[in-house]
Amino acid sequence: MLVPPGAVERPTGCIQRFFDEGGASRAPFITSGLTSLAVARPTRFEEHRWLGDKRSMRVHDLDNVTDACLLDDLLASEQFMSFGPDTLAEARNRGYRPCPHCVAPDAG
Repeated sequence: MLVPPGAVERPTGCIQRFFDEGGASRAPFITSGLTSLAVARPTRFEEHRWLGDKRSMRVHDLDNVTDACLLDDLLASEQFMSFGPDTLAEARNRGYRPCPHCVAPDAG
């Protein structure tokens, strides 16, 4: 189920303290009485948007990652890199192709 922007509330009170104190790696988002875990960026890439897979030479948009991207497998393999500057253009300059699952065709 997709949730429209603005319909999501940040957790408060004891739920937020649980996550602030390291109780889980992801914070819940609450909407219409349903709770789900929001995917957070990998710890080492909190300040980066683009992550390259050295095995497939694909670049992933960490703002739009899907399950099909297999990001957990990529991180476990340790065959990834970030780009400086953190742009899709820089990733393309280094020979990386956009991931068809998370990079919009018109991203530039």
